[in-house]
Amino acid sequence: MAIRSRLGIQLLVAVVAGIVIRIISDSWAWGIATFFITMFLFILVANWILGSPIKGKVEVDDKLEGLLFKLESIGTIKNTLPFNQRGWCNILDLYVQLSEAANVERLEVGDDMYHSKIDAWREGFPSESGLTWKVRKYKPGDWEKLVTPTLEIANWLSTYGGLPAEHGEAFNRAIQVFKKEGHLELPDYGTASPKSFGGNKTTMLRTASTAEIDASTFHLDIVTEDTAESDVSNAEILDEMCKMQNSVMVTRLAHGKGLSKAEINILRYKAGPFHPGAFPVMEVADEDEINKWLKHPMVNHVWPDSFVMNMAAQTPIPVKMMEKMLRKLLREDYEESFRKAKAQIMAKR
Repeated sequence: MAIRSRLGIQLLVAVVAGIVIRIISDSWAWGIATFFITMFLFILVANWILGSPIKGKVEVDDKLEGLLFKLESIGTIKNTLPFNQRGWCNILDLYVQLSEAANVERLEVGDDMYHSKIDAWREGFPSESGLTWKVRKYKPGDWEKLVTPTLEIANWLSTYGGLPAEHGEAFNRAIQVFKKEGHLELPDYGTASPKSFGGNKTTMLRTASTAEIDASTFHLDIVTEDTAESDVSNAEILDEMCKMQNSVMVTRLAHGKGLSKAEINILRYKAGPFHPGAFPVMEVADEDEINKWLKHPMVNHVWPDSFVMNMAAQTPIPVKMMEKMLRKLLREDYEESFRKAKAQIMAKR
């Protein structure tokens, strides 16, 4: 449906709403006010979903169309990966987010977590053919050189459903070579299996940012933890606590005593029902990486930016850091919540 047709429907709904309120309240003033309030809400929602497309569009030539196709592919693959594995698609500091709401797809791209490079949208079901991207923002630059290698990484990760432990060191070396020499040679597919992520052996992978760590010292820590069925890790318990405390957090986070705005936003995002797997808790994770997000101005804000939060949510949080946040939030109820979460995990096994 075209934007113009949708605007006509919105106008009709607003008029009907105004007439209904006019009849109910027997007041033209309330009817007119309802009309304008309804139209304002429609415009507000459209602005949030589409990123203010009325501000103008960038002409899409063949070059930009090819770039958008690659970025869309990265976003699509990324969305199929487990949440705690999507961060590996950001390893070259190119952040691609493909989302859908109200039959509208939105493609956002940024680099270094701060700078938006592309903001595009298209209307229609993803399965429909012939849909074209409408570009609101496009800033060309060196970041475009990272698109093809990032797509290669995404395709490689999709083969395994993430980064297998047995390919961790080889993957790390490939990133080092790319940072130094500019060409990417990922490990052969071999016989690795997605089962590397489950079973009685739980593999903890450390996510690190190549923007913050020099390529010569960048390394990947892989820690294998033997977990019997009767043994529950602290990471699992803290994740479960966030799920269990959803309703409690809504109330307590409104006050956020002792927590920074960024910590409040992270806990609210993680505990909410719409972002399963956000900010996965791990025994071993890169504190510098999550600390960068905690200091990010659009995370440490009363109204955090949705694109930035979606990217940040793919970053693992160390157990000690999550424990500290939950202790601040739950205070004297922390130990009881910990006990209940552990019992609930045991009951599921």
